[in-house]
Amino acid sequence: MWRAAGTARFLPLLDLAVLAVAALLAATLVAAPLLGIVVATTVWCLQRAVAALVEHRARALRRAQAGLGILAAGLLLRAWMVAFALLGAGVVDRQSGLTAAVLVALALQARLAVELPRRMKGLKGGDA
Repeated sequence: MWRAAGTARFLPLLDLAVLAVAALLAATLVAAPLLGIVVATTVWCLQRAVAALVEHRARALRRAQAGLGILAAGLLLRAWMVAFALLGAGVVDRQSGLTAAVLVALALQARLAVELPRRMKGLKGGDA
């Protein structure tokens, strides 16, 4: 049995695990288009890397207002990046676009399930 402290280290990677399992199931059981799987996994990993870089840059500034500006710009950049990747996959092949959108939605839900409670803890008066 895993200890709670041990699983807490792997919790931030839940979205990547969900994406990997969903991509594997989509490829094997549903025979989903490979293009959609590749687009979803690539754009999700890329947006995670951009998020880490933006957060690192925002923390390095040590000025709240400038840091928030960088975080907001990074969030918009990531949203547009994912949207255009899904749109591009859908233009090439509708099934690929649908596959990519479903996989990204699953990864996003897993990411939100981890991040929202963690961020709520940091707020004053948060019960979570």
